[in-house]
Amino acid sequence: MPLPQIMAGIAKYVVAAGVGGAVGFLATDHYQKKWGAEKKKRRQERRKWKDCLNEFQFKSRGRCDVPEQGQSTSTFEPNTSCLEITNESGDAILSIAKIDDPGNIKWEAVTSEKGRKSQIYRLDSFLSSVPNLGIVGEVLTGNYAKVSVPLSELSGSKASQTAKSALIHSDGTIKKHAHLEPGKLQGLVTGAVLWNIASVALAQKHLHDISKKFDDISKNIEEVSRFQKEERYSKLEGTLRAFMNMKREITDLEFSEMQLATVNTECFQLEKIEAHIEKDMSRALQEFKDIAGLGSDFDKAIHRVVMLLKECMLCQVAKLYGYQILLFAEENPGRLRSRLDDVKNVLDVMCDRYREIVSTIMEILDKDKHSSDSLENLAGLRKTRELEKNSVLLEKEIAITHQLISARNSPVNVLLKLDKDKIESFAFADA
Repeated sequence: MPLPQIMAGIAKYVVAAGVGGAVGFLATDHYQKKWGAEKKKRRQERRKWKDCLNEFQFKSRGRCDVPEQGQSTSTFEPNTSCLEITNESGDAILSIAKIDDPGNIKWEAVTSEKGRKSQIYRLDSFLSSVPNLGIVGEVLTGNYAKVSVPLSELSGSKASQTAKSALIHSDGTIKKHAHLEPGKLQGLVTGAVLWNIASVALAQKHLHDISKKFDDISKNIEEVSRFQKEERYSKLEGTLRAFMNMKREITDLEFSEMQLATVNTECFQLEKIEAHIEKDMSRALQEFKDIAGLGSDFDKAIHRVVMLLKECMLCQVAKLYGYQILLFAEENPGRLRSRLDDVKNVLDVMCDRYREIVSTIMEILDKDKHSSDSLENLAGLRKTRELEKNSVLLEKEIAITHQLISARNSPVNVLLKLDKDKIESFAFADA
């Protein structure tokens, strides 16, 4: 072959090789840019999850701690002018004091359905008997009064509590004392009636936002029900909804519908469900940690962990609802304190689970495997705070239950609007 042809062939080969090399270089450069962009997105998402974890750590410091139990109040702090009724043991079971116009208060007519169910009207017999003691001019000279009833003093012998003595407090001292002979104050409220009035006031004060709360719980129930089809969840859902209805009945003053033996039994069953959920959670977390990177396996694993956390939260909330119901009949609320501590321990575990899950998420984001869909789902989970919501909701219910326990050690107050010696309307103080 002549030399010019050979050189021409070499030239074509060199040109072709150059073109191919350029194409290969461009492809490699495109891949590196894409890979770099994906890695950058993962790093950004990882930083955001780390920020969430730091924020959670900061907010959770000490928030799971339950305050110490308050001291029981066996006698009332004397008001400027206060009539106090004591029982056969000398314990104050009712106090009534004159107060100024309380201002913007939502009053309920004593003749209303709520007034009838709460038995506030039974205090009329007490007020109409006050003049017989010759003290009406010293206590009930105004149009408004505050009645204080201590649940702690009525516990244990609600049916036998009867009024025996009347004391007039003025400027911190006992000004008058009267022994109430049997039959002198006919129709005076008994300990059982006072217990009902105080229980109603306690419920209205601490459970008044029940409708909004139940909406939040119902949303969580529906989410878990789409994920969990096992018999275990059916039992949990049934118990939770039953307790929710009982709490509604309490706020609607329907105490007769509560079956306390059933509540105790259901609370025991919930502890079994809790143990079963914990086993599933341990397995799910281990499987989650073994995920190679973002992708369909990751999506399924994180969804399972989130739903199990919700189920755990619902189980604990159901237990707390049961304890709150029992508080309106339990003679010794201290028994429920240890149960409340058990739920608090579960909350601590849930907080640890959150940290463990977020740490695992950050580790997976460090891996090279990328999925735009998984990254988008993960960002959505972070923005909606689905992981944090469980512990926050449970924390609020623990606080409410503790408040109810503590409130049992202090008098419960009911405000009255009076027309001479008759109750016109009433309101639950601080409700």
